[in-house]
Amino acid sequence: MDHDWKHLNVIFSDCTVPGEGEQKIMEFLRSCIKKNFFPKETTHCVYSPDADFFLLSLSTRLKYVTIIREEFAWSEDRSSATIRQLTEAKFEFVIVSVLREYFEYEFREVESKVRNFDIYRVIDDFILIMMFVGNDFLPKMFCFGIREGHLNDLLEKYKEYLCKREDYINNLGRVDWKNVTHLLEIAKEFETLMIQEKLQRSKPAAGEETSRWDDEVADNFAVENNTIVKGRSYYYKTRFNIDIDDAADDKKFEDIIVKYLEGLEFYCTYYYIGCQSWSWFYPYHYTPLVNDVYDYLKKNKISEVKLPVRGEPFDPLMALMFMLPQQSFGLLPQPIRAALEDPNCILRHPEDYYTNDFEMDKFGNPKDFDQRALVPFLDEAMVREVYSKIPKDSFTKEERARNVLHDHMFLRR
Repeated sequence: MDHDWKHLNVIFSDCTVPGEGEQKIMEFLRSCIKKNFFPKETTHCVYSPDADFFLLSLSTRLKYVTIIREEFAWSEDRSSATIRQLTEAKFEFVIVSVLREYFEYEFREVESKVRNFDIYRVIDDFILIMMFVGNDFLPKMFCFGIREGHLNDLLEKYKEYLCKREDYINNLGRVDWKNVTHLLEIAKEFETLMIQEKLQRSKPAAGEETSRWDDEVADNFAVENNTIVKGRSYYYKTRFNIDIDDAADDKKFEDIIVKYLEGLEFYCTYYYIGCQSWSWFYPYHYTPLVNDVYDYLKKNKISEVKLPVRGEPFDPLMALMFMLPQQSFGLLPQPIRAALEDPNCILRHPEDYYTNDFEMDKFGNPKDFDQRALVPFLDEAMVREVYSKIPKDSFTKEERARNVLHDHMFLRR
């Protein structure tokens, strides 16, 4: 046996330990950094197929991190993952220090124009900016898309902001809302330009077909003098079922923006500090327009966004009630399955939260694989009510053992 591998410390953290796998790794690294557990020159090697780990590893400021992941054969029609290709895995290595050097190269012209320029702070800001093009917790902004090249445009707007303000929007996991307001003042102009671009693309050449989404944009949006003069009311009416011109819907309109701001705060703290709320989620399929987020921040002079009470993680079996679709009910313990298959269950009637009959919306996402599945959002209180009525002694001994939360298990060889 190789001597370097003879004495290993292993931390075992399965599904009974709350949290995402990548976040558990980050929690361990943050703890080690705080306690000076390893020398700064230590090399860290992480296997993770999740692209989020690029950003997570950048957030640590660790000097030497290498990410190992399987090559992802991407296709706009279908990927190797979706068709379950059984081929020999090929791996790629991402050296995070090199990735950081690319950031330094990208911002080389900005560095001389900004006092106290700090590439680590720039990268922190980039991580927050990535939220605008969507992630696991928030949908992407209506006009922003990575595949359309808008991330590059957003970075150019960020450079413009940085040279003007000489300050940052992400303070190690805490959003600086005053500076975000200034950034959105610039980014909202970009949103208008993107709508213009989409309107131009919605005018096909002779004989060229358009998608339903292109037609919808062309028929309902208009821009004059770099201002959206038509489309806001249509967007909020069709995507949120509210009338922004009706005072009776003012609270609902404000809630959409507030929940989005909470999402930015949740995302930022999640990456740098850890999960601050086990119950928070963004309860809409779409985001507010950038112009409206900016107007709200400026009008209300927002300096802080508070998240709901942290709460407690769900029992493992109850968590499955939030995740599994109807066709996977067979994976649930029989008592839970019976409760959810009861047609009179409050989660099935009058609204069926597990329905297989739902719309796929292409609006803002013209590619088939980017469509939004408009499934209803589960009500936590209702799930808890159904779960609480299931006698826990009706679970098997094995199921009861699986339904207990644990801490990490430390193994030493």
